[in-house]
Amino acid sequence: MDITIHASALPHDDPDASLAFYRDTLGFEVRADVGSGQMRWITVGPPGQPGTSILLAPPAADPGVTDDERRTIVEMMAKGTYATLLLATAAGWLPWIWFYLHDQRTEFYYYAVTFEPFLIIAITLCLGLIIGPAAATPGRRALGSVIGGAYLIAVLANFAYLYPILAGQVIPYSAWLSRMWFRSWI
Repeated sequence: MDITIHASALPHDDPDASLAFYRDTLGFEVRADVGSGQMRWITVGPPGQPGTSILLAPPAADPGVTDDERRTIVEMMAKGTYATLLLATAAGWLPWIWFYLHDQRTEFYYYAVTFEPFLIIAITLCLGLIIGPAAATPGRRALGSVIGGAYLIAVLANFAYLYPILAGQVIPYSAWLSRMWFRSWI
């Protein structure tokens, strides 16, 4: 089964900065740039994948949003608040926490498939915050890079340690038991 994302929409408050990031940094191609000034709808996508695109839209352009809601969206974007990611992750995770607490239902790794993309995006954004903005001092960015790198190395080491369990490999019972960190995993 192939799962693809054909289109996604993200708000932007600076079309030129968005273009600089998606086109110049990520290497995406610009497929459409409609509007003028701050009210621009920009469609970008990875080269060679015409069926996948991201629409970068101004948050003030939604006709169903009130002025107060527009101000809130702009404030959230300015503060770096990623409420959408939080809600998407919670929507996938919280029901299973409720099931576990309610009737001790076993939770399997594949349940995370529904919100795993949001977790990956959230972790990436957090690492960006740890590294710091481009205008930060070189020392600040170096420290953030060391912390982010240490986190990624710890994640890779944890994955390597748990890989025999995730891959269903046959291992000695003592090795299997050492990887069961919580009693509820057994």
